[in-house]
Amino acid sequence: AEGKGRGVFAKEFIPKNTIVANSTMFAGVFDNAVDFRRFIVSLPQNIACDCLMWAYAEATDQFDPESMLMEVDFDGQGLLNNGNYDGDRKYVNLNADPRSEFYYATRDILPGEELQLNYDDFETEVYRWEYFGL
Repeated sequence: AEGKGRGVFAKEFIPKNTIVANSTMFAGVFDNAVDFRRFIVSLPQNIACDCLMWAYAEATDQFDPESMLMEVDFDGQGLLNNGNYDGDRKYVNLNADPRSEFYYATRDILPGEELQLNYDDFETEVYRWEYFGL
């Protein structure tokens, strides 16, 4: 994707409300820092760097800061770019509602168009990374 590195592009027309991906089907999920670190150090350095770059931490219970998970996508979802620029969501065409495991098209997507999320839909509070010692 121009100016953004790697990206994911539609091969064919995707109608609005079509399920595009399952966010948990090809993901590594770690509930403790030791297992996550063991996984990272077991990888070749270039793959470990990619995993760290695209891993994300989230709480399974928003009211319990101890309910942390570290997740790494092992499919193309890790390559989805942010389509929200300075609060302008006009490039966002996928829903990333954290209450659902599915991403779906928020509008019709044309062949060749980049699939983009709104990264603000994900919680990225620093203490969540600190929970895993990162």
